[in-house]
Amino acid sequence: MVLGPYTLPLLVTVLVFPFVALPALVPFAYYHYRRYGRLGRLNTIVFYSFVLYGLALVFYVTLPLPAITPNFCQTQGVAPQLRPFQFLRDLVREVPHLTIVSVVQSRVFLQVYFNVLFFVPLGVYLRYYLNQPFARSVAIAFGTSLFLETTQLTGLWGIYPCAYRHFDVDDLLLNTTGGLLGYATATALALPRPVVRASRAGRPVSASRRFVGLMIDAVAVYGGAVAAYITIAAALFWLAGYSLPGLDGTLIRSELLFLAGLLDFLALPFLLRGATFGKWVVRIRLVGPGASRPTAGNILVRYAVFVLPLTALEAGRAIAALGAAEPAAALPALTFLQLIVLAANALPALFERGRPSLGGYLSHTTDVEARPAGEDG
Repeated sequence: MVLGPYTLPLLVTVLVFPFVALPALVPFAYYHYRRYGRLGRLNTIVFYSFVLYGLALVFYVTLPLPAITPNFCQTQGVAPQLRPFQFLRDLVREVPHLTIVSVVQSRVFLQVYFNVLFFVPLGVYLRYYLNQPFARSVAIAFGTSLFLETTQLTGLWGIYPCAYRHFDVDDLLLNTTGGLLGYATATALALPRPVVRASRAGRPVSASRRFVGLMIDAVAVYGGAVAAYITIAAALFWLAGYSLPGLDGTLIRSELLFLAGLLDFLALPFLLRGATFGKWVVRIRLVGPGASRPTAGNILVRYAVFVLPLTALEAGRAIAALGAAEPAAALPALTFLQLIVLAANALPALFERGRPSLGGYLSHTTDVEARPAGEDG
């Protein structure tokens, strides 16, 4: 199936969104949990709709990507359009008899329409969500359009030998106009901004807050392991011309995942008074019996019950998939064991406020809200 010029960017946006949404959760959660002690449901929905819109905007102006050939600039290269209001001249040339129906059905009108329409949401977000003043919103809309047009002019900032999509000065005008229309629409409708009310001090840690912390820990552990592996593989290739073979690469990835889990769930809680990276972001930490600081034994038991078996089983899955005589038999069993460990440690904490996970029960630890810096007694 051949995807059209509008279908492909939409599909790529949907596929890429989860991989951007998880890392974006880190700064979003860090800011809101420190300022309000919660994320806010509507606030989170609006934030992620903004992330989705931003991805769509980038992919719609860059995709589809053409193949780079020896004569790329001769066959695919395009010159910039630098004459303001060229779309009016094109409209007169394309539509000799200017009636409403003929204009609306023309290619030029549709191009102008979508260039305005694509930036209307940006203006709405600037006014409704970010509460930006008018002049700054105009500058942001124009700057965003200029960045996207320059991306096209430079061939994705030098990835391509020349521009394969038009830099059009009219797009700057039309995009900025769309941003202004969105800003004016949000102002006229007087939509209430998503308000996040600060949580009351001393409330038990909510299940959603613990879940967000756990998701951030997953991003940190897996993302850190992948980043470390890419760095090692690139260094070996560029310095020694050595490419990691399948088995070596699998073993290194498994070891890096194990070390990342060790760092986040065992080393950091010692340094951050019972907080993993995810707990630190959402401002919670572990405490032992009687709200005491968790001991080394408490932290070690919690790690041994939860993260250690998960990372060890993940290493077993990787090795079984690569080198086992019958990986089809080993993989389901290892995956099932991982799910059991994950369910025993995560599900109890997610469905009821204050209920300990298996690791929390065995280690005699629980989550509490961490006090801001300077309030620790």
